[in-house]
Amino acid sequence: MLTNLWFDLRYALRLLRKTMTHSLLSALVVALSVGLALFVFVMDYAIAFRPLPFSDSGNWLSVQISPKATERARPRLDSYTYQELLNRRRAVNHIGAFAGREAVLSEGEESNTLRAALISPGLFTAMAVQPQLGRLFTATDGQNGSAPVVILSHEAWQKYFAADASIVGKQVRIDAQPMQVVAVMPKGFYAFQDFEVWFPLSPQPLAAPLDSAPVLSAFVRLEPGQDADTVMNELQPVVDEVNKRYSANFDATRQVALFPAYRIYSHANMPVIIVSGFIAIAVLLLGSVNISMIFYARLLERSRELALRSALGSSRARLLRQCLLESVVIIALGLVVGIGLAMIGIQWGQSIRDFPSQVLASGFPPDYPEMRVVDLFAAILAAAVIWLASTLIPAWRISRQDAAKVIASGGKGVSSGRGSSKSAMILVGVQVIISCMLLVICASLVVAVGDEAGKAKGVATAGVHVSTEPTVFGSQYADAAARTNYWNELSGAIGRRLPGSSATFATAVPTRPIEEAVAIENREVAASEGALTLPVTAVADNYFEVLGISLRAGRLFDSTDSATALNVAVIDEHTAKRYWPDQDPLGKRIQIDPAGNGPWLTIVGVVSHVAGQPYSGDAGVIYRSTRQAAPAAFHVIVKAPAATANAAAAIREAAFTVDRDLPLHNLQKLDDLLAALDIGFASIIPVFSVIVGITVLLAASGLFGLISRSVAQRTQEIGVRRALGSTTARITAIFVRQGAIYLAIALIGGFLGVVMTNMLASVIPNALDRVAVVIVGVLVVMFVVIFSASYFPTRRAVRLEPGEALRYE
Repeated sequence: MLTNLWFDLRYALRLLRKTMTHSLLSALVVALSVGLALFVFVMDYAIAFRPLPFSDSGNWLSVQISPKATERARPRLDSYTYQELLNRRRAVNHIGAFAGREAVLSEGEESNTLRAALISPGLFTAMAVQPQLGRLFTATDGQNGSAPVVILSHEAWQKYFAADASIVGKQVRIDAQPMQVVAVMPKGFYAFQDFEVWFPLSPQPLAAPLDSAPVLSAFVRLEPGQDADTVMNELQPVVDEVNKRYSANFDATRQVALFPAYRIYSHANMPVIIVSGFIAIAVLLLGSVNISMIFYARLLERSRELALRSALGSSRARLLRQCLLESVVIIALGLVVGIGLAMIGIQWGQSIRDFPSQVLASGFPPDYPEMRVVDLFAAILAAAVIWLASTLIPAWRISRQDAAKVIASGGKGVSSGRGSSKSAMILVGVQVIISCMLLVICASLVVAVGDEAGKAKGVATAGVHVSTEPTVFGSQYADAAARTNYWNELSGAIGRRLPGSSATFATAVPTRPIEEAVAIENREVAASEGALTLPVTAVADNYFEVLGISLRAGRLFDSTDSATALNVAVIDEHTAKRYWPDQDPLGKRIQIDPAGNGPWLTIVGVVSHVAGQPYSGDAGVIYRSTRQAAPAAFHVIVKAPAATANAAAAIREAAFTVDRDLPLHNLQKLDDLLAALDIGFASIIPVFSVIVGITVLLAASGLFGLISRSVAQRTQEIGVRRALGSTTARITAIFVRQGAIYLAIALIGGFLGVVMTNMLASVIPNALDRVAVVIVGVLVVMFVVIFSASYFPTRRAVRLEPGEALRYE
C-alpha cells in the first residue's frame, strides 16, 4: 500500500513538472481566493465579532441613542437621561456608564497626559474583574465629599510608577490635586476602551437636562433568561417621557437602541461587514469553479492514459487517489501562498489601526486584527473543500468513461457530449453573474468613497500642529479674563520658542465641530422637528488666518469683540446657503442654547466652508469669539515656520512654562490628524480595489478556460460547417453571438450588484451615485473578457482543415 502511494506521489510530481504553467496558475487561483477570504474573515471578526476581554462580555449591551428617528444611534447618553434610566429601572439589574476624558499626571518635573475615564463605581464589580493589586471602587467612592481615589491600569503602573509594589494607598498628583491609588488592574485589561486611569463617576442629582455634565457611554447587563426586548421595553418609555417633558432639549422621536457591547463603535458598519463576508464567499466560489475546470481540462487530456491504467487493472479508487495526489500538491502550495498573502494583508490592517491609535493617543484599538489558530484551520478547511470538490467530481466523471472508446480515440481525449457542453454553459453563466455582481459592488464602493474622501478640506495644513484633545481649565481660571490672559501668555511663550510661528485657539479641531442646540431668529419650526442642533466652535481672532479660511462677506473677529460688546458670530458659506438662501445673512441673529435662554449672536461675517469627516453631513459651522464665549476647554493650533524641527516639543515646553497643570494634550501634525480621522473610510479604497483586481483576474482566467473548452468541444461541428461551405466569418459569428448572450447575462449580475450595494446606503450614502458609470465600465470589462474568450479559440478552430477538424476529439 505504501509502495503504491509513494509511486503515485512521485508520478504526480513528474506530471506537475511537465505542466508547470498550468500548475502555477492553479496554485495562484487558490492563493488569491483563499488568501482574500482569510483576510476578510480575520478583519470582520476583529471589527464586529470579537468579545471584550472580560468574562461574560456577551451578556453586556451598549445603550445608544438616536437623536432623531432618521439618525443612527450613537453611544452618547446625556447625564440626565442616564440618571432617569438608573432611578426607574425594574427588570434591569445593572446599568453602568463611563465618560472618557484626559487627565494630567504631575509627578516630579514633568507633566503627562493620561487616557482617563469616569466610571460608575459598580461597573467593575458587575464585570466580575479582579484587580492585580488593591480593591475596586465602592459606592461610597462616588459620593460627594469622598476622598478622591484612582485606579491605575497595569501599563500606567509600570510606565509612570516603575511597577511600585506598594503603590496602593499612596497619593499621586492628578489634575492638580492629590489622589489615593486604590487598585492596579491586571495586565491587558481594558473596559470598552483602553484607558490608563479610572476615577469614580459621582452621581450628581440633576433637576433638568441643562444641569447635565459629562456625556456618557452606558451599558446594561442581561440576567439569565433576560433578552434585549425586555430591556428595551423598560428603557424606551423612560426616554419617551424625558423627550416629552423637555421638548426644547430633545427631539420627540429620540430613541433607544441596544447593541452587543463588543460592537459599541462598529454596529453602524455591519452592512459593510456583511457585504464583505458575502464577497469573500463569492470569491471562494469563483476560485473553486476555476480550479475545477482547470483540473477537468487536465484530466480530459489524460483520459487515454487513465483508460489504459484502468484496462491494466487499476481500480477506480486508485485512479481517484492518483488524481487527488496530483491536485493536493497544487492546493497545498496555493494554501501556503494564500496564508502568506493574508498575513501581509493583516499586517496592513494592523498598520491601519496602529496609525490612528498613535496619532489620537487612543491606546490599544479593540478591533485590532490578529491571526488566530482557528482562522488557519478555517483556511485549511476551505482549501480542503476546494481540493475535494474540484478533483473528485471531474475525476469521477472521467473514470466512468468507457475505456475501450477512450483508447480508440487516438489519444486526444474523448468528447464529453452535449450534457458536458450544457454544464459548461451553465458554469459560464454562473461565473459571469458572480463576477459582475462583485465588480459592481466593489467598484461602486471604491468610486463613492474616493469621491467623498477626495473632497478638499478647505484648511491650510502645512506646518500646522494641533492638540487632539481639549485642555480643560482649572478652578484658577474661573473667569473669562483669566482665560484670555492665559491664552495671551501661551501665545507669547510659543512665539519665543518658535520664532515666526502663529498660535490660535478653538474649542474643536477644524473638521470636528461640536453640535449645540440653537435657534434661528424668525425661522418657523415644525412641531415634529424638535430642537435644532448645529456645529458650533469658539475660535480666537486669528483662527481663520492661521488655517487659511477665506472671508466671503462681512468681517472676522477682532479685539473689539470683547465680553461686554455685542455678541457676534461668523458662519460658513454652507450655513448661509442653507438657512438664508438668496438673502444676505449679515445682521441676522442666532441663539445658542435656546432652552437655557442663551445669548443671541449677530452674524457679522461669512467664511469659506471647512469639510468635515467623510459622510459627516457637512451641516456648516457657526463660529463664536473665544473672548465672548470664554470656553472652559480649548485646543491649541500652531502654524510653525517651514522646516521647523521638533515643533511639538517646543510647544509643549512653552505650555509647561506658563502652567504645568495645563499641558497640551497630544500635539500632532494637522495632516496626520485628518488622515487618522478619515482612515476608516479611506482604507475601504485599497481593500475593495484589490478585490476588483482579484475578481477580474479570476473572471478572466475562469471564463477564458470555460468558453475555450466549450468551443473546443464543438470543433467537429466547425469542421462539418466548413465542409458544407460556411465561411470563417459565419462560423465566428455563431460563437460571438453566444458571447453576446453571456454579456446579456452579465446584466443580471450587474442588477444583483446594485441591490447588494444599496444595502450599504446607510453607511455610504453616495454608494449608488455613479452606479450607471460603474455598470458601463463593468460591462466593458466583461465584453473584452468574453469576446476574447470566444473569438480567439474559435479563430484557432476554424484554421484547422475540415478533415483535421472532423477527426478532432
